[in-house]
Amino acid sequence: MQRDTDFTICDLLPSIGSLASSLLPQAVPRDTFSNLRFLEILRPETGHGQNPSFTCELTERGSHPGETNYVVVSYCWQSSSSNTDTNSDTKRPLPTVQVRQHGQVRNPRCPVDILIRAIAFAVSEGVSLIWIDQECVDQTDPTDIQNHLQCNHIIFSQANFKIGLLGFELTNQRQLDVLEGIRLAIHILEISQSNIIRRWGIEATIAELKYLTRVLRAISRDRWFTRAWVIQERFSANKDMTILLPVSFRPSSGPNLIGNDFAISLGDICAIGVTWTAHLRDQGLAQQVQEHATITSDNVRECLSSLHDAAQVISGPIFSGASIDTILPSGTFDLRPSQEEIARVRNSTVHQAFLDIERCDCSVFSDRVAILSNMMRFPWRVSTTSFGSYSLALLSLVAGNERFPSVLVRTNDSTPAWQFSRPVSAMDLIVHACNLSELIARGRASQDELINVSRTLEDVFGGDITESLIRDHRIDGHEDPPEYLSNMVMEHIRSVKLVPLSATIGEILGRIVTVDHVDNVGLDHHHGETVTNHGIRTNQISEGATFIAFDGAYRWRSVCIDQIFVE
Repeated sequence: MQRDTDFTICDLLPSIGSLASSLLPQAVPRDTFSNLRFLEILRPETGHGQNPSFTCELTERGSHPGETNYVVVSYCWQSSSSNTDTNSDTKRPLPTVQVRQHGQVRNPRCPVDILIRAIAFAVSEGVSLIWIDQECVDQTDPTDIQNHLQCNHIIFSQANFKIGLLGFELTNQRQLDVLEGIRLAIHILEISQSNIIRRWGIEATIAELKYLTRVLRAISRDRWFTRAWVIQERFSANKDMTILLPVSFRPSSGPNLIGNDFAISLGDICAIGVTWTAHLRDQGLAQQVQEHATITSDNVRECLSSLHDAAQVISGPIFSGASIDTILPSGTFDLRPSQEEIARVRNSTVHQAFLDIERCDCSVFSDRVAILSNMMRFPWRVSTTSFGSYSLALLSLVAGNERFPSVLVRTNDSTPAWQFSRPVSAMDLIVHACNLSELIARGRASQDELINVSRTLEDVFGGDITESLIRDHRIDGHEDPPEYLSNMVMEHIRSVKLVPLSATIGEILGRIVTVDHVDNVGLDHHHGETVTNHGIRTNQISEGATFIAFDGAYRWRSVCIDQIFVE
């Protein structure tokens, strides 16, 4: 498979009909993630004046059925030495650890310092079970490896504790203090004591926020963020992921460390820009800004935006690149947003996942496709052996899993060759009409679309098809109207996913939003005609096809349609 994301879809298709679909139902091996092997921490052994010595038991599959109270570990393979037993900067000896398997004791297969850090976290949380892939997946069994790859996202999402072990070291007290200040800022805001910040002064506050921004940017350079499978692990764990940063000095003050690590959650990092925006809207600080000789409201806005952007590189999957102005248009955004609130402001999760994976150093492009599939929990997967093109594999994957905008069209071609086209039933149109009524009320759809759908139904039934008509069982004497209507294929009406051939896969994904997204301001009728005309010109639908309505849960950004569908 070739990395060809700089080419347009047209560049990659000798003819539009050559794109073959190889979608397969996802076969997640349930027994793999419901009967995991674990490293179970046994009681540590200590000698006089020595660090503890740990032995972990590698459990057998089925020993802990359905278990979720475990620590799952995300780290970079080969990022540490398996023989490391000393922190070279602080000269503090590390504990020793061995693994017992089938009654035999051996050295760990994963790096010793990685396992020691994971054990320290587990002990701090009172948890005895750890899942770490190099130990808990049989690396000599290709089937076991593939089974775990297919459900790695589930292993991370279901765990009660998720940790990411970074290599970036905190080297001085100020770095430690400014990161601990993230938790302090959230705590102060939650207990409504924002006026405490006034005593710091606006100048000192802005200086500290700029330093925090630089620290977060430095952390984001860690190799952990370049590993493709880590992207999936971060996404699956979401804001529940805790990252651990090694501390290479002896702190004089601050939080209690976990072993030699400072721990902070991605959820706290994600919210820091929003938190400080709330602090800096305090009346006392606003007055200081007005009276300050050099700091202006624009300076404050730029500082907060930079801090938010730096935090999103680390926390990644939560706001998915949404700007702070989009998240806080009125200053009332809850620091504990619901998934619905997040969905309204975040960029397309598929697009953001694609961008994150693109920034990684993974050279196995079939792995990239699998990672995206896992992150999105797609029920249908593509057979990567059927594609020589990475872009076309992604296009088929996204379109086949209904994450792609569709249009309803009337066409004389009842069996078009274009693979992203399907027939529509009468029940599809009735449900669509009901949904359109709600969207129109929210300014998310055009009245013309509802008129077109209603007329199409009237042409078939000779009158209005209403919910009461279905409920009262009065459709031609059929006792089960929904089933009857679901089996009634509407002649010459199809739902089609029309691809903008002059765009790259990245451009396409970046222009898709959900129906309820803040950027979906509603599509005019001429937008649908533009998309349909593009489909006719590129042989995706037959000559004479006409637009009826947009279909599905996804839309094109209205401002982009005239750019990507007009050649």
